[in-house]
Amino acid sequence: MRRKGGVVISDTIIDINITDIPSEFFESAARRIINYLIGIVKIIETEGKEDVVLMGSGTLVDINGVFGIITAQHVMDALQSDGNLGFIISEKLHRPLIEAQALVHTRIAKGNNPSIGPDLGFIKLPNTSIGLLKALKSFYNVSKSRERILHEPPDNDLGFWCLSGIPDEKTLTEGPSRGFETVKRFLEYCPFGRTSNYHILGEFDYFDFDVSYNEKTQPPISFGGVSGGGLWQVLIGQDEKGRVILKESILSGVAFYESPLVNDKRAIKCHGRRSIYKQAYDKVEREFC
Repeated sequence: MRRKGGVVISDTIIDINITDIPSEFFESAARRIINYLIGIVKIIETEGKEDVVLMGSGTLVDINGVFGIITAQHVMDALQSDGNLGFIISEKLHRPLIEAQALVHTRIAKGNNPSIGPDLGFIKLPNTSIGLLKALKSFYNVSKSRERILHEPPDNDLGFWCLSGIPDEKTLTEGPSRGFETVKRFLEYCPFGRTSNYHILGEFDYFDFDVSYNEKTQPPISFGGVSGGGLWQVLIGQDEKGRVILKESILSGVAFYESPLVNDKRAIKCHGRRSIYKQAYDKVEREFC
């Protein structure tokens, strides 16, 4: 049972309104989650000038010592097989490139209906790029919590849920800066909310991340670019003074589809924990370990 306005932080309901939780808490939690977020861009050349196009998002993960990006399969399918790709990994001006041929694509599963799934893939990173990424980002250790998440996952009502990704709608093109004729600025986006409609279909599980449009919230009209981004469960607690604190943030899904906008609401369909910690983990382990 849930008390109206209450937040579940353990096996009991603490009488705290979400609006009473300081914004600093959400900002701190978002920064932690964004530390695992990566954007993937395609380098294109038009009339002798380079441009970048956002292809999708992903989460940096460590699966039994294999470092890579877990993302949606349709994001992987859109990447070219040669030339250079770019990564969005820092708030500062940067241009990290990697040869597309150096990436190893592993298809976890891809269904025929985009709105149903499955739609999940893994990109193994070359050893030469891992050092740079570790200097600026973190890799989420899937192995560390695998057994617990598969056999004793936290209840879906605990804490908050967060969707991390890079919506292309928020991309800005700016003028010359520090030797670059054109600079593109991408927004790392990390809204908090709730999930619904958890279900298992075949070997994969799914969540809906619910999005509402009203005067108080201004989500992107389109979530294009967020595909492949991570769905996170944020577990909270209280310190000795009763203040809300972050206990744990758990990678719990991968976004792959946005439903149509109906009555100012839509759902972002995501793979769930079993899809990551069982299906993706087993496939990566078979191929690379």
